[in-house]
Amino acid sequence: MKQLYISILFLVGLTPLWAGEHYFSVSGDKQAAFKQGVLQSASGTLSVDAAPWKSPSAVYRFSWSTERSRYGLAKPSAKDTRFVDWGGAVAGQNLKTLSVEEWEYLLYDRNNAASLVGLGTVSGTAGMIILPDVVELPAGFSSYVDAKSTFKDNVYSASQWQVMQSIGAVFLPAIGSDEQDGKQGNYWTSSREDNEKAYTLSFQNGFIGIRSEDIARQLPVCLVADAGKSKSGASHVGGQQGARKVVRDGQIMIYYNGQWLNLLGKTAE
Repeated sequence: MKQLYISILFLVGLTPLWAGEHYFSVSGDKQAAFKQGVLQSASGTLSVDAAPWKSPSAVYRFSWSTERSRYGLAKPSAKDTRFVDWGGAVAGQNLKTLSVEEWEYLLYDRNNAASLVGLGTVSGTAGMIILPDVVELPAGFSSYVDAKSTFKDNVYSASQWQVMQSIGAVFLPAIGSDEQDGKQGNYWTSSREDNEKAYTLSFQNGFIGIRSEDIARQLPVCLVADAGKSKSGASHVGGQQGARKVVRDGQIMIYYNGQWLNLLGKTAE
């Protein structure tokens, strides 16, 4: 498996502007939209916690999901080979778990891939930051690639992270097994390596990439929704780009369907 050693640094000083749909290429012509947060279980009912960095705990951990393990709430066996997607347990949202091939494309092969993921800390919790295919960064934000990425590279308060979410940033807290919490993130994919192991998205200081773990291990899950096909790799579906507010030359502008507009809706230079 390929490995990625990168970092992103953002300078934060703005209030949230707009939160809309943002898309992430997971193959040459396919995009996904992340469900902000991490899968959680409460009395056997599965839902998505939108702010998991506030209280990472065992409620976010599951065995690899099969017919017998009931979305990873019970222990799977080597003979229990059929994957059952966790997304099916979250009613009415058409969510799914990314495969190892989709994660590899997102990490390594989409346009500007190396500048769109990194490590950081949100409200005291270490984790991984993922940016959408196209990002219109507000004034004062910048990014760079660094071979010595650590959780100390990008530090945000909860309120500062709201700014990042407004431009489509996703945060996965460093949740793994008990001994890994805060040091390493390890998230299940939908792909099995063999009878005993399945692939995971893994990250820690200096590393973002793919590993594999025993299917009986208790690990977290993040979910996405299919966002259609796009050969351009841009963050829109069906040819029409979603509106988003940005700060440009000290003024709040709206970028919509390929045009810059002022707050009165008039075309700007």
